Amino acid sequence: MPAAWATSGGYTRLFGGRYTITIKNPNHVQCGVKELLLDGKPAGEKYLDPLLGRQVIGIPIASLKPNTNHEIIVTLG
Repeated sequence: MPAAWATSGGYTRLFGGRYTITIKNPNHVQCGVKELLLDGKPAGEKYLDPLLGRQVIGIPIASLKPNTNHEIIVTLG
């Protein structure tokens, strides 16, 4: 997402549900996740990605209920 953009988003279908994804960039940064919400609740877990060689944040697959609609909000920072 370009740093000039304040917000972006879309949706996808996965595991029988619809995932609405919103990306917020209030400080117009180019990388880094400040907050990750799943259905309004903090959901991100930090882990070391061996391919990137740094810590990243993600939502564990076990948190995603099949056949359920979810809203994911990512705030960059």
